[in-house]
Amino acid sequence: MIDSLGWLPYVVVGFVVGVPGLAGAGLIVAAAWRWLKLRSLGASGERATAQVVDNQMESRSRGRITFRPVVTFQAGSGPEVTAVLADLTGFRSHVAGTTIDVLYDPRKPTEAKAVRAGGKLLAIPLAFGLLFLLFAFGAYEIGQHVIAVFNEVGAAEPGGFQDPGFGQGPLTGP
Repeated sequence: MIDSLGWLPYVVVGFVVGVPGLAGAGLIVAAAWRWLKLRSLGASGERATAQVVDNQMESRSRGRITFRPVVTFQAGSGPEVTAVLADLTGFRSHVAGTTIDVLYDPRKPTEAKAVRAGGKLLAIPLAFGLLFLLFAFGAYEIGQHVIAVFNEVGAAEPGGFQDPGFGQGPLTGP
């Protein structure tokens, strides 16, 4: 029976390496995508000074509440725009009347982004992505040694692992 499980260490190592490796790669791709989006907005978007008028509250686990500032700003020569700045989500409410510099796409001014929020929101997923990839690389190196040992033990006896004698028939008494 153990002879038929030669694939098991490969599956275990593949899982231990693959899951964090894919998670790390996904986090790095998400950070890169966000960076490109912010860079594009910085190049083609317009800058405005917005004023906090309210907070959008969201209930989280363990009774915690997060706050997102609701701001208004003048979008070019158009009407005044109200937007929620999801980039500035925090556990403290934002004081009404506070000014925040925002970047917005003239075609979608309600999707404005705070100018100062980009760095922290890029660094966190990037750091965790690199950490996951580092773990996956270490697990791969250790997994190679585990598979080599598993294969050596299986090859030590002809025919792989042998039954130690259990199930050889009924026991005979003295």
